[in-house]
Amino acid sequence: EENDAPDLSRNVPVEYALSSAFPNPFNGSLLVNFQVQENSPYQVSIVDMSGRIVAKIASGISTIGNNSVVWKADKGISSGNYFVTLSSPGKKTLLQKVTLLK
Repeated sequence: EENDAPDLSRNVPVEYALSSAFPNPFNGSLLVNFQVQENSPYQVSIVDMSGRIVAKIASGISTIGNNSVVWKADKGISSGNYFVTLSSPGKKTLLQKVTLLK
């Protein structure tokens, strides 16, 4: 028997993931994309190379599927390498290296 209901499972990501930030290197604004499998608390931060959080760019309860946030680097943030981090309770923290050019 065929079921005509749409297969919504294809829209649910198969993993908790941090996609490539764009553009990288960037000058001013960075688009950060991430995927989650369940509605859960999350935080996206920017961390300098010494491990200090320089910006918390998003936090709250994620929606299932693809999510994106934009980081607009403040004038006080200097050029250099940073890590975008995605963290959620019970999950490993994911990192991605990005470069800010001014």
